[in-house]
Amino acid sequence: MNNRNKKALIYLIPVILIVGIIVFLIIENEVDSTLKSWDMQGSTYKERHRIYNDILDCLDFGTCKEGLSVNIEGQKITINQKTCIEHKGKWLEESNYCKFRG
Repeated sequence: MNNRNKKALIYLIPVILIVGIIVFLIIENEVDSTLKSWDMQGSTYKERHRIYNDILDCLDFGTCKEGLSVNIEGQKITINQKTCIEHKGKWLEESNYCKFRG
């Protein structure tokens, strides 16, 4: 590796880290706002943890559980068979999930 590549790498690493942090904060903010939109009073830790995992699965993998409220194409929807098909998802009848990716 020559000096020019080393210098480029030195400048590139902080940029990659900053972009990674920004992406993480955007995803975390989306999860937090979704959790706050749900009525979590009276929920047990286990229930809150399950909902948190459902939200992460939806954001990360595009597999959204029925009843989950998400923002799609600038509008807030609740996942069900009708909204899944309307937004070009694939409804998985056996598990009541909507697959938006893959």
